[in-house]
Amino acid sequence: MNRQEKAIELFRSGLSCAQAILMAYGPDLDLPESVASRLGSGLGGGIGRSQEVCGAINAAAMMLSMKYGNSQPDDLESKDRAAERVSQFMKQAAAEFGGVTCMRIVGFNMFTPEGTERAAQVNVHKVICEHIVTRVAAILDEQIPQKTEHV
Repeated sequence: MNRQEKAIELFRSGLSCAQAILMAYGPDLDLPESVASRLGSGLGGGIGRSQEVCGAINAAAMMLSMKYGNSQPDDLESKDRAAERVSQFMKQAAAEFGGVTCMRIVGFNMFTPEGTERAAQVNVHKVICEHIVTRVAAILDEQIPQKTEHV
């Protein structure tokens, strides 16, 4: 199973979009799945269900930062490279999805009583969120090489 398929399977299993992305891509960046799951647990629904930055988009920015970012304060080249990669990703996501917040992407507040009912009617997790997870994973596949297993 490739990472994109894994992300979709994890999302369909009931994990948040952020957890799905972090758990699918984290191991290639030496981030254990159990840690990735905990990191993403509060990011679904646009960070704590506030409908701000989409969890999948937030998780992708974290993965790009892990891949290209700095671990030492004086490594400004890596810090700049990570910021540029994340900036490019955010622009691509905004252009493709019409924004980067859950509110903009979904188009309504899913966490009011009316919004919860509407989300169920339009099957927002299947129709919208699953598409976002799929596309974010596809973009990450282009940015983060998959580790190969050596036997």
